[in-house]
Amino acid sequence: ALGRRVRVLTLPVDTVNLSLLWVSAITGAPQALVRPLVESLGHDMIVTDGGSLQALAGVPGRPLADAIAVAWADHQAAAAAPARPPPPPAPGPRRVCSVQRLPLPPGADARAVADAYLRWLPRFLGALFAVELGGGEARGAEVCRFRFRPLRRPLLELTRAPDRSSTDRQLFFVTGGLLADTAAGGSPRLEFRVALGGAALIAAVLDFAPRLPWPLYRLTQGPFHLLVMRAFGRHLGAQGAAG
Repeated sequence: ALGRRVRVLTLPVDTVNLSLLWVSAITGAPQALVRPLVESLGHDMIVTDGGSLQALAGVPGRPLADAIAVAWADHQAAAAAPARPPPPPAPGPRRVCSVQRLPLPPGADARAVADAYLRWLPRFLGALFAVELGGGEARGAEVCRFRFRPLRRPLLELTRAPDRSSTDRQLFFVTGGLLADTAAGGSPRLEFRVALGGAALIAAVLDFAPRLPWPLYRLTQGPFHLLVMRAFGRHLGAQGAAG
């Protein structure tokens, strides 16, 4: 139909396994997916009862040569048309990535620091805020809820992931709270990681989508988080000096 000559070489051997290997290698698809497709090439792919399907769909049949001609004309028209820039991506929720380097007291690991953080935070926040600890749905999970005392619902809810935590890393997922946009998806989390061979600790808030409008978050919740982490760093430093 395009006026091109196509050469076909027929081999007197079964090439299903060979085709399976090169199709899987070129496309990167697993052989479990490629094998049924390659094996189906041994069957005729000519419609024997096309009239009933056309009648059911209400679409009249078209000869193959006519269909190819129409498709080729559409392709040429699209190639001749001026290129249009792709539409800009839809704006998604802004994500917070906050990383602080904190001192690591001698002999302490990430688990000890995470436990110290949960004990220290209620004392630092004072009488207006409460930190409630409880069990989670997962076995061994620990849930930490930060609540403004006049409110019943927590401002933030963190759930420790015991299966993803170790002595060098403690992971808390943000699982709820008035200040978290959990509907935005992702993996919002708080991490404590031992760094520099035990010489320092990294505290990081990653992939967190705040519920507050971004300008308001930058004026309120963001600076408050930085204030808390800097105060906790001074607390850890004092613990190290005392040790």
